Amino acid sequence: MNKKLNSNRGFTLIELIIAIAVLAFLMTAISSLMTSSLLTNRKTQADIEVQTTAQETYNKITDALMQAKSIYVLGYIYSGTPDFSKAGESAGGSPSYFVAGVYDEKKYAVRDVVTGELKVDATKDKNKTGIVNELNLYGISANVAEVKFFHELAGQDVYIKKLVIVTSETLDITQVPSASPTGSDEWDCTNAITSQLITVKRAPSGTGFSENDTVVHVFTFDEGNLYYEKEYALMTGKNDKVSDWADSDAVRRNIFSNSMSYVTTDDEPLSGCVVNLNPDKGSLAVDLYFSDKNMTYTSLGMVNVRNSYVLKAKQ
Repeated sequence: MNKKLNSNRGFTLIELIIAIAVLAFLMTAISSLMTSSLLTNRKTQADIEVQTTAQETYNKITDALMQAKSIYVLGYIYSGTPDFSKAGESAGGSPSYFVAGVYDEKKYAVRDVVTGELKVDATKDKNKTGIVNELNLYGISANVAEVKFFHELAGQDVYIKKLVIVTSETLDITQVPSASPTGSDEWDCTNAITSQLITVKRAPSGTGFSENDTVVHVFTFDEGNLYYEKEYALMTGKNDKVSDWADSDAVRRNIFSNSMSYVTTDDEPLSGCVVNLNPDKGSLAVDLYFSDKNMTYTSLGMVNVRNSYVLKAKQ
């Protein structure tokens, strides 16, 4: 009687080695593919984040500029051509600091009491003092020796340290902590910026008021950080300011973007916010440079200010 033998022979050692080698090769390939895909995804996500931040920052600044009732620029003139492609790169040189505003002969005219002729130098000095006093109201220190006028900066690249933009906003009397009713449709309110007492009346139509609120927007560029503050003259409950720059937590809350590119010089860092003024046309070219996680992005554009007197006052 023939017996059928069952073969229970397993893998040989060589076959096991070959199988393990093939499996290791496949695992390495899969791991490499997954790592590459993950890095690509992170790079894409980082690029999207930088682009989103850039667009939001550009929109915030340009929206305020278009609505401006007045603009003040604090920054630097620099003879070189800084490369903002990588944050923190050294550019060398010594930038020149200045404070700038509009030259308004009509507002600050100084005339000879006898002849009535305009005193040009005295008018310029009074303009400069007016700009300094206005900035002091907003808590920004400046001195007359630093002041330039916008027409002196026309066509030059200006590297921004602070951009101060004053706009107006529809008043909501319920948001005015200082409002004291003096009649059914009338309130006395204190302007927190100027400390003046003003009377606000409801419009005859029943909607709106005789006054709009003044809003001061301050954009501060400090190396890679952009800080944004907003101060209301009447609706002070909506204020969003840094009360103490020595308080790191308070300062951190007002960071609008931490992706700004910048270069270092022999004196002061220059942030990647570059403005080129054209007072005659009432426009500003605004260039913003960003750099984060080895991602770079640039927003370039021209902003036309709605109020013609903001950059070039009537003489």
